[in-house]
Formats: sequence, structure tokens, C-alpha cells
Amino acid sequence: MNKKDWKKLIPGCFAGMDAPFGIHPNDEKRAIKMLHLALCQGAKMPAVIKEAEKHLKKYSSSKKFIDYQIDLIKSFKPNPFKSRINKSRAWLITWEKFRAEEENDQSNKIVSIFDSRVSSDKIKDYAENFFISTQYSPFEKITFANKRKNNPYPAEYLRINGIQWQGRIVCGHNPYLLARLVKNLIVVNNESGQEIISWEEQPIPKDLSS
Repeated sequence: MNKKDWKKLIPGCFAGMDAPFGIHPNDEKRAIKMLHLALCQGAKMPAVIKEAEKHLKKYSSSKKFIDYQIDLIKSFKPNPFKSRINKSRAWLITWEKFRAEEENDQSNKIVSIFDSRVSSDKIKDYAENFFISTQYSPFEKITFANKRKNNPYPAEYLRINGIQWQGRIVCGHNPYLLARLVKNLIVVNNESGQEIISWEEQPIPKDLSS
């Protein structure tokens, strides 16, 4: 994902000091890029409006004209904020690799997303069954169906100082499935129509004994 700060793209959305927001075709493209980047970085429309006002005030624009510009931003189309889908907490299951290079598009790693209220045991069973169904041969599938305890890669909870923590589940070798509870999971379509997903990882507790 582009790491550039969306705030730095705001001046490019105005063709000139007093030009209307996104009115020129090139300004429109820059406005779309800015709004999508702001959304992917967790900003909301009030934050975009605040930064736009700050930019306009640098050039002593009148309040009437600033209000006009803000109305243009609010009514701008396409407005990605209207198509934003988000969850404050969710179970996220992804494919991971050891020593994998950082990927620009996180969406190709996604296996599934569940509501945070789904029990960890159900997530654990899902991860194990999904790994078996996608990674094992037919012979291996029937073998482990008959004797599940012989499965070499059962889904397991993360252990912290020997104590199971049900907020994170691992299944497999390389690649492996990682299931965990995440915060602020957001899915949007970027300016190219591609789905972009972002989220915040929750810190792993250092100690569960207390």
C-alpha cells in the first residue's frame, strides 16, 4: 500500500489557489487518489475537510469560498467514503510465509473474515479444516479423516509462557494459516477499482498468568 501521507496530496486537488475542488480532469484524478489514500490510512471525511480548510486558509480564501469548496468535497463523486465497509473488531484469517517479502496488496492473503463474536474454538476448527481441504492430497485427507490425531499440522493456539492464548491461532508450515482478532478492519475499492483491505494488529500479551 502507498505509504505517502494523504494530507500532502490535498494541494494537488485544486488547480490553482482559488480553483474549485476536483473540477479539472487532472485535479479530479488527484482528488480520487487523495480520498482513497485517506480512507485506507484510517482518516474520516471530517479530517479531510479540516485539512482542506487549513490549506485554503493559507491563501486567505474568504469564508464564503471555503464553504463552497467544502460543499464540493462533500458532494464529490466518486466518494469512496460512501462505499467503505469496516468492522471495529473481527477474526481475520490469512496465508503467511516465513521471511516473506512485504506485499503491497494485502487482499491476496485473505482467507476469510469472521465476526469477533464467533468463538475461538470454531475459528480453530475452520482453520484446520481449510488447511486440510486446500493443502492435503486425497490420500492424506482420508487418512486424517480416519485418524485426526495423526494430522501433522493441527491448528493450535499461540502459547505464551506455556499458557494457551485464544486470540491467535496457527495452522500449517510454510505457508501457514494465521487466525487472529484484529481492530479497525476496512475494505474499500481504490481508484482502479481494486479492493484494498487494511487493519490493525492487536498486540500479543507478554504474560497471561495474572
